[in-house]
Amino acid sequence: MKESYLKIGDEYLYYRHNDIKPNRKSLLFVHGLGDSGLSFEDAFNDKRFDDYNLIVPDFIGYGRSSGAADNKRYSYDLHVKRLWTLIKKLKLENLIVVGHSMGGDLTTLLCQSDKTGVIKKYVNIEGDITQFDLTISKAAVNANKRGLFDKWFESGLKKKVVFDSLGHLRSGRIYFASLSFCRPEALLENAIELVERNNNMDGKFKSEIGKIYSELSIPSVFCYGTESLSKESIEFLKLNNLETKAFDGIGHCPMTDCSEEFYSFLYKFIQTNKISAGRKRIKMTDKLSDLLRRNQKVVFCGTAAGTVSAQKKQYYAGPGNKFWKTLFEIGLTDKLLLPSEFEKLHKYKIGLTDLVKKQSGMDHEIDFKKKSREELTERIEKFNPKILCFNGKRAAQEYLGHKADYGLQKDVIGKTKLFVAPSTSGAANRFWDIKIYEQLVQLLNK
Repeated sequence: MKESYLKIGDEYLYYRHNDIKPNRKSLLFVHGLGDSGLSFEDAFNDKRFDDYNLIVPDFIGYGRSSGAADNKRYSYDLHVKRLWTLIKKLKLENLIVVGHSMGGDLTTLLCQSDKTGVIKKYVNIEGDITQFDLTISKAAVNANKRGLFDKWFESGLKKKVVFDSLGHLRSGRIYFASLSFCRPEALLENAIELVERNNNMDGKFKSEIGKIYSELSIPSVFCYGTESLSKESIEFLKLNNLETKAFDGIGHCPMTDCSEEFYSFLYKFIQTNKISAGRKRIKMTDKLSDLLRRNQKVVFCGTAAGTVSAQKKQYYAGPGNKFWKTLFEIGLTDKLLLPSEFEKLHKYKIGLTDLVKKQSGMDHEIDFKKKSREELTERIEKFNPKILCFNGKRAAQEYLGHKADYGLQKDVIGKTKLFVAPSTSGAANRFWDIKIYEQLVQLLNK
């Protein structure tokens, strides 16, 4: 094993590695909250991995890395950015990523942000996928709220939780050593964001990270110890048909507490050449069912289902969305409907669809493709509504292929007129103007 530092501005990122050679597969191991690369030291002693590049960094603020140049620079986004800096510096082009605990959160975001296909496979070891496994991070946040974080870090976390309760485990001893080098301010900032990122959605499963993980397209596998992961997280994995590997009788750290079994599994996983190596093939289905019938007077079309709408299977269900209130205020419905009542729009001869049917999220997260435009054209030509109204300029411009002002357009789809209205999303409040929707009503009444 070798040791190096990567200078990033005024910061120094420490990483363990073997001889980095071009044209061979690389394994990037990413540690968790308060931990360090020590948790993956066994990879260097396993002869099966001698033909792979092994890279094990300590995050800035952790282990042997420096602190942040700015004390407030320990965010998830900056950790991911530093990982990309390391990947590009080492010219890694055929990469398998392994992330543990909070490192699973960060490598999930790393995989999501991979625009060039560098990452070929992903092993997530008990990263956060629901809000039900946030033991240490929630304790840190609660201690900070009481003004007792520094005391909790030393006597609560290091002594009681780790040394006294987990010291009989190899993982506990490694974690205690790592915490001795961890900067408390880094752990606290990451614990706060960890709790926020895994509690920021509506519904039973509130984790943004879990949603992102469930939608990754690369071969992935979620590893967990049967004595650790919550039953709710296991339920989430099953509901989303995600590939898993359970380590019986093991807690949160299978890579240290059943090292031989874990690395044997890892070696087998990365050896396979099957495209679907870590994940069962899942047929991509529509995030929301179309509400389309013949003889509808207007069909509203957004870019894609929002995060909350996709989760609830209801159109325009996100907090702050003005769609349902607007329909009532301009007289297209005679009462204020709830998102859960969207199918009642049939009786008002109103339809619903989206430009992109198989993705969900914010507009900047959507991959707009020519096929989506062609499919929307086919749907509108089939049902032939009087007007297709785009809910927001982005949806209209992605479909039309050119800029569009609000109001009636010169473009048509068969006999269907096209209209562009301001987005009803709460995120687009600065562009809101209900008068444009009143113009739509005037056209419908002609």
